[in-house]
Amino acid sequence: MIQSLNDKEDGKSAYQTQENSADLGAGGSVDTMTKTVNDLRTQQQQILNAHAAAQLATQQGQGVTTAIDSRQRAEETRVSAIQSLAVGSLLAAAKGNLTYAQSLADKAVAEKFGPIEAQITAATENLKLIANDPETARQDKNRANAMLAIQNQTANAVAMAKSNYDAVLKAGIDAATKGAQFVPSAQYKTLAQALQGIQNAPDPMTATQIAASRGLTEAPLVKTGTWGTPYMLNGNAVQKNDLTGEIRTASSRVPAGPQPSAADEKQKALASLSNSILNVKSLPDGTPVLDANGNVTPKVLQKLLAAAPSEGLTEADVINTVRPYIYAPGGTIDSAYGLSVAQQKLVNTQ
Repeated sequence: MIQSLNDKEDGKSAYQTQENSADLGAGGSVDTMTKTVNDLRTQQQQILNAHAAAQLATQQGQGVTTAIDSRQRAEETRVSAIQSLAVGSLLAAAKGNLTYAQSLADKAVAEKFGPIEAQITAATENLKLIANDPETARQDKNRANAMLAIQNQTANAVAMAKSNYDAVLKAGIDAATKGAQFVPSAQYKTLAQALQGIQNAPDPMTATQIAASRGLTEAPLVKTGTWGTPYMLNGNAVQKNDLTGEIRTASSRVPAGPQPSAADEKQKALASLSNSILNVKSLPDGTPVLDANGNVTPKVLQKLLAAAPSEGLTEADVINTVRPYIYAPGGTIDSAYGLSVAQQKLVNTQ
């Protein structure tokens, strides 16, 4: 999949490249947009090279079997495909092919969240069978219903994370079409760097802020439409324009509106947790959130468990939200996570 994406972009003739360069980036300068296209192609090649190296490496460690090695290789392929599709969407947008750019973004979203959604769906259906079976003991029914509630919470959190990731990718595509407006900075010296910064943003608001700071958005003043009732988004009070769909920080002079319930706050915390796992690459000290195989690292899991009470969450909330990323061959949690017996019992192994 990854190689084919590169082939589709690099297989075009020099003649086509020269013909297309005149309108790269919907009006961006030829030199700027040509450099951006080259930079993005280089990023894709780096992803391909890293993927090839990972596939050649043999997983080491006690208890690593051929099946585990195959699983890890497959997961690395999936992660690399997501990265290549995302960069490919920027590359296509920079070349003015918006339809293709959006199709690549849609594939990246499906590749990133499809397996997780399938796992949640399967677990939910199994729990429903147990809960609805008349021969199931009451105690087991109660346990199944409790686990169903957790699955529903996880599904809602994943749905929000999916929506955020989709919006971030769209923000990147939109910014790539406005290359003529790019304003460099110390952090983003090139358009390609700015586009990557937008695409790596943890949420749509941050992506939009980065784009706006580099001149890659429309004029901020909205002369038509009505600003709606303020609501909370990622911990900030915001308003949405009913005509344009633009979101802005709510003015302190605007009434805050009804306060969210404890259930709303918990749902927001779960969504933030799931979004962080999927979009934050590393802790401030450099510790990666997910390893090369897409598994949450032990240090990160321990920090999340320690922070759970301050976020209004329980250990069960954290473990079951992070469950799709916990390495558990054969349903047994890897000992490297250092979970206690009580914590391991909280895990819904299905």
